[in-house]
Amino acid sequence: MPKTPRASALPKLDFSEDPLKELRVNVRGSVHALIARYAEFVERTRGQKADKNKVVDGGLEVFFAEDVGFQKFLKDGGAKPAVSAAPSTAGPSATEP
Repeated sequence: MPKTPRASALPKLDFSEDPLKELRVNVRGSVHALIARYAEFVERTRGQKADKNKVVDGGLEVFFAEDVGFQKFLKDGGAKPAVSAAPSTAGPSATEP
């Protein structure tokens, strides 16, 4: 009897169907390779076809869901987030005398 993979060994992304909208982006070569490898990982572990578009879509969805600051921004209705009080390392501004 084949073993069922542990939940921690399965992909985090859910590839259920939801209509996609086209968005063209450029990614670094190393990221592009990881996207292809993740699609391969999904196919091998879940037996589901996961094309690169779905990998990027699902990865962004997980990223946004786990970004606490972004979730607060959405909850607050998109109010302007607080700017960090860290000192600038950019040097004097062009508007300063």
